[in-house]
Amino acid sequence: MAFAFFKEDIATLPVDGNFKTQNFDESIFNQETRQTVAALDEIQSDFDQVTRKINRPELSNADTRFPSYVFMTSRNNLNKKYGENTSQVIIDSIRNLSAKILELPGWNSTVFIPDDPENANELGTTLLETSNAETLKRALIDLDSKLSVKGEMIGALLIVGGNDIVPFHLLPNPTDDSDPNVPSDNPYATLDDNYFVQQWPVGRLPDEKGKDAGYLLEQLRFLN
Repeated sequence: MAFAFFKEDIATLPVDGNFKTQNFDESIFNQETRQTVAALDEIQSDFDQVTRKINRPELSNADTRFPSYVFMTSRNNLNKKYGENTSQVIIDSIRNLSAKILELPGWNSTVFIPDDPENANELGTTLLETSNAETLKRALIDLDSKLSVKGEMIGALLIVGGNDIVPFHLLPNPTDDSDPNVPSDNPYATLDDNYFVQQWPVGRLPDEKGKDAGYLLEQLRFLN
């Protein structure tokens, strides 16, 4: 259940750190705690009803895997635009930023370069031959599956590079204007085809047109 883990968090350690055999309901759950748990159960019941109405019952179960902050880019596309030396500088800066995330409580961090042989071997993911919107989306699904084996999941995604590095998905334009499609990162935020319901937040560090990677590196160094 989505709120089941709250019940464990409510129970606190004894002040003196000594454990004694106790009746769980009577000793740990006082009246206020019981009321809190009852309220959580009621919220869960309401949430279950909502998920059934929108035909998304899987949303009623929270994913309790450990979240990983994922940085995604494409080595092949970086190489095409900036050359191998500059691409390596960008990737090293991404790795430095990922290491900073590891210092935050409650988070892991993963640098994901699905078309890089060394990175794919390290993560156990399928090496991409071509990095476009569709293959990168499938690569993220593959990554989440591999993280799941370790008890982890994609908790947030930061895309590094503009459209020529990690392409946007072109979605149908919902408005009545001259543009047939809308560039979007929403499909990168979910494991299925329903990009209206994100499973994790997605951000992007764009770069500039041309061969100068200064703007992208400046953003990465600022975050570092």
